[in-house]
Amino acid sequence: MKNKVIKVHTMYADGGAYNNGQANQSARICVVHESEVIIHEDAGNHTNNEAEFLAIERAFEWIEKNIDKNDVVVVFSDSKLAVNMIDYIWQGQVQRIKDLRDRVANKLPKNTTIKWIYRDYNKAGQYLEFNLPRV
Repeated sequence: MKNKVIKVHTMYADGGAYNNGQANQSARICVVHESEVIIHEDAGNHTNNEAEFLAIERAFEWIEKNIDKNDVVVVFSDSKLAVNMIDYIWQGQVQRIKDLRDRVANKLPKNTTIKWIYRDYNKAGQYLEFNLPRV
């Protein structure tokens, strides 16, 4: 019987809002698998923190549909808030964010871990920073 090769996948998620906290705020999210942008979309009227969670949620959904359940996935985010809340290290104070955390954490695939990464190394963040027009 042949041994199955288990792949290790790296993914990067980032979200950001222009005019954060203002009536005309506009959020964008990006998810990168290895070095390929797989999700890049408008996230609507959300704050920066909400956009971070939404990007991670989209990464989790993509993993469920596209990655073999026996493979291992590490999702990197530069949001300490999102990573620590999804791991239930931090509780958070705003109910809206806690509800979003619960929704996203419930989608965490069993073969996936989420880790914090410096902003400079987040490929999704680099894409958002250099490839999106400012409003």
